[in-house]
Amino acid sequence: MGRTYIDFVIENPEKYDLMFLLHFPMNAIAPNQPWGNFQHTFEIMQSTIEEGLAQKLITYSDPLTGSLQFWSFLHGLTSLNLKDRLAHFDGTGLRSLNHVYQAFEEHLKNISIGVDCKDDS
Repeated sequence: MGRTYIDFVIENPEKYDLMFLLHFPMNAIAPNQPWGNFQHTFEIMQSTIEEGLAQKLITYSDPLTGSLQFWSFLHGLTSLNLKDRLAHFDGTGLRSLNHVYQAFEEHLKNISIGVDCKDDS
């Protein structure tokens, strides 16, 4: 799921910008209303987190908080990369996706409980 999110941002930077970084699309949504496809996607993520918690594979305190933390981590990491904030991260000045994927894999290790957490999605 996480690699799919990262790949989407890499392959669709303008769409991601419109969906998550620009403020004006949110003006079209009425206050206190579900956010269309986002709501469904977030529910899938929350269900996945619930399954991981039930199987004692991950360490989040609850599904909602875990989903918010997982999404926030991915969003922050991919947004930093998309807006070239990581371009000089390693001192080379080259835009590298290696840091993005390595950070994601490290995050999976940090939330997992004694399992090999390679994300093959």
